[in-house]
Amino acid sequence: MKILLILVSAIAGAILLSLLTFLFHWLCFRPALSDGQYALVFFVTIPFGAVLGTLSSLVRLFLSRGKTDIARRVAVSSGGFLTILFILLGFFVLSGTQNPSFLERVGATMFWFGVPLFWSGILTAIGLRIQNKS
Repeated sequence: MKILLILVSAIAGAILLSLLTFLFHWLCFRPALSDGQYALVFFVTIPFGAVLGTLSSLVRLFLSRGKTDIARRVAVSSGGFLTILFILLGFFVLSGTQNPSFLERVGATMFWFGVPLFWSGILTAIGLRIQNKS
């Protein structure tokens, strides 16, 4: 049953992150949607969505079983790690090769990782708000 929960969470996370990213790009980066290479965005959203969906489900599972300490550790450590990873990937890997300016790096980070950063930030914030049972 746990394996099924993990698989469903991974699939749901990948689909949800892809849809939210598409909506975000439709609102903020509409000219990019007509680019023939736009499908490459889904090479980022599908694996990271699966990871974020699985971690969110794992935190919820630990909370439902009363293991608040483990849930907090998982949420804060994984959310913090993914936030740092998304920022580093956006700033230094996916921002271009023509010596991009700071604003171009921020724009690339928001394009590739705007929605995943929001999700990982929520995961970290939830972890920080989890209280131990007394």
